[in-house]
Amino acid sequence: MRVKICGLTRKEDALWAYELGAWALGFIMTPKSPRYLAPKRAELLLSSLPEDILKVGVFVNPSQEEIDRALKIGIQQLQFHGSESLEFCRQQIVPVTKALPLDPTRDFHSQLEVFASLGPVLLDSKLGSQFGGTGQVGDWSLALQASLRFPIILAGGLDPDNIVDAIERVRPFAVDISSGLESSVGKKDKLKMKKLFSRISNHRVES
Repeated sequence: MRVKICGLTRKEDALWAYELGAWALGFIMTPKSPRYLAPKRAELLLSSLPEDILKVGVFVNPSQEEIDRALKIGIQQLQFHGSESLEFCRQQIVPVTKALPLDPTRDFHSQLEVFASLGPVLLDSKLGSQFGGTGQVGDWSLALQASLRFPIILAGGLDPDNIVDAIERVRPFAVDISSGLESSVGKKDKLKMKKLFSRISNHRVES
């Protein structure tokens, strides 16, 4: 199972995630987030990481200038959580993952079909105006409907205790975990990360 560890703000956490076998590392580049990584800090952190790990910049309605700056300092893939259009996503020179809220009252299925043309779509819970890192578990039945049609990345309230259940019930392409691995906002807990990867590994062996 591909695992993306998101909301990273510290070198030691990023390296620990890499050593445990993370598929991708996520860095929040929207200032409104409590896990925001300012450009200079992001540059220092990204330059200290191994080359063979995917580094994802997470944005909400960014300008092209903000994106270009992120790419210059080592971001290799983009993840958009705002109202970015398909055209804007396709204009980018690196792969783009579009995040959609697991909300059946909105035009979820039509949006899913549109943005799945870019590749795997990230499905996340939404709490008010907060995008990502909410700690809230999303609608897994809706996520399964999506997973049966397209490759999806499941996010929202995932942690070491529910990760196996989430994988079994939704069958995602990948999982994305942020707040469920923290000791405090922006700081990952090594024991939680180790437990998460151990449970995923054991589940793979047993399956």
